[in-house]
Amino acid sequence: MRRLLLLTALLAPLAACGGDDGPLAPARAGKFGCFSPNLATKGCMATSVYSWDLLGHITDKTQMALKLGHGMTVVAISEAPATLENGAICYSMGPEALENTTFTHNGLPMDAHDNTILRQHLGDAMPSGKKLCQTFAPDGDTIRVMATIDGQPYPGRGGEMVWAGKDDGYFLDAR
Repeated sequence: MRRLLLLTALLAPLAACGGDDGPLAPARAGKFGCFSPNLATKGCMATSVYSWDLLGHITDKTQMALKLGHGMTVVAISEAPATLENGAICYSMGPEALENTTFTHNGLPMDAHDNTILRQHLGDAMPSGKKLCQTFAPDGDTIRVMATIDGQPYPGRGGEMVWAGKDDGYFLDAR
């Protein structure tokens, strides 16, 4: 136990300094990413909360509102490792990246069968074994998100975002 406390005490300053967080500096300061924001209502189609472990590894916890047929809305909740590479936030893509994704409907967890079906549908739409990277560029009141897959532009995966604090009033909104 004493060794664990000593190790934690030695590593904590390394994790706290975090090096160059680049585009994630606002996240290190406690903000979350609000993607596809409606600035008037403060609704977000997706939110991402980034965290760091003691060794500096990044985890992105994302919640995304998805509209399905018949007016049904579900929320996909996932956690994925992320890396910072040349000023971009990068992720591995494919069905394996969705293994821990769960879904809720009306705030309640969906059953295992429905979770499996939804993960399969999302996985089928992802390029498997590829690397998705996102860069951020200020653009007026928002930040423009540009995406690449394996270094090639991926226009369908960009958009806008803002950094928001927990008391700023932003929320997940399926619209």
